[in-house]
Amino acid sequence: MTVRTLALALVVTFALTACSGGGDESIEPGSPSVAGTPTSTPEPATTTATTTAPGTTLALGESGTVAWQVDAETTGTVDLVVSQVQRKGRKVLAGWVPEDQIADAMPYFVRASVTNAGETELGGAALPLYLRDVSGVLTPAATFGSDFTRCPSTPLPESFAPGESADICLVYTLAPKVAPDAMTFQPTSTELGVAWRVG
Repeated sequence: MTVRTLALALVVTFALTACSGGGDESIEPGSPSVAGTPTSTPEPATTTATTTAPGTTLALGESGTVAWQVDAETTGTVDLVVSQVQRKGRKVLAGWVPEDQIADAMPYFVRASVTNAGETELGGAALPLYLRDVSGVLTPAATFGSDFTRCPSTPLPESFAPGESADICLVYTLAPKVAPDAMTFQPTSTELGVAWRVG
């Protein structure tokens, strides 16, 4: 499996242009499959919590308990529900992405809920949650240089203590003719991930 370099990961600092989103389409879950793997190889997380078995594929709206090694000293464990994957019109990117790149970027808004199910503070941690296309390529979430109010696409809140929950929205892009297959929580390339089928 490969990880796609995301054009939207560029830090864009100019203001959002007011315009209509258009072309919204929610994607319904399909049949189960096994998740793919990224190319990076950090150490697998060590946790005492009961987590969802690697290789599990869930339907949108189902909860999985997943863990990852946030850094050398921190293991994160969260209950994660991917609830919606919505294809948006390219116009939502106006003012955030250079005009010559918009034609090659079909945006998807992914909404999920996260609960800190472990014993460590996870404030500011980024979830290793990828959009996997039908070819098995993994695309990371976009980041923006200032507040993108339609879908902030940020890491977890600055303070995220054990037991706390948050609703999040992440932005991903695919090439216009590339179809999504699943959202996959994929911390390492040495183990199967946990996926939510979207294609």
